[in-house]
Amino acid sequence: MLGLWANVARQLGCELARAGVVVAVSGLARGIDGEAHQGALTGGGPTVAVLGGGLDRICPSAHTKLSHQIAQQGALVSEYALGTVPAPWRFPARNRIVADLSQAVVVVGAGAKSGAVITADLALEEGREVLAVPGEITSSLSAGTHALLQQGAAHPAAGCCAPHLPAGRPRSPQPRSAAGR
Repeated sequence: MLGLWANVARQLGCELARAGVVVAVSGLARGIDGEAHQGALTGGGPTVAVLGGGLDRICPSAHTKLSHQIAQQGALVSEYALGTVPAPWRFPARNRIVADLSQAVVVVGAGAKSGAVITADLALEEGREVLAVPGEITSSLSAGTHALLQQGAAHPAAGCCAPHLPAGRPRSPQPRSAAGR
């Protein structure tokens, strides 16, 4: 099932990038996150990876080449000092940054307690748009997306999400100052 979600994430990343949307995805993780970044790069657009450790600690290390491509065509972002080792307890803080940088969050293939669901909840708290790609009803990778849809917290995302972004057109994330919080 991850292969299907990976393809969806790559296609959405590519189509959104071609529509002029900056694709910001949490932490450069294996699977869906990495595929969305790769899709954005293929689509010729910028993408932003928010890391759960220092900028010199790419996790997973298999994404070192991808991180270099992102740095050339977008940005790597971290609130941690160089040398800080990524750790699971840092990932929710990373997800907060993803939500803060995003005008809209698209959830693709998320388990019930996944980081994507945490990011969606944080985005909702910030008044951001949340979209979810429905999936196979028997897959645990659909539980989080389906819960968001059932609760009315997310709009269904079908095909390319660009027409579903706020105001019906793609826009880049808007920078926010710390004083504005």
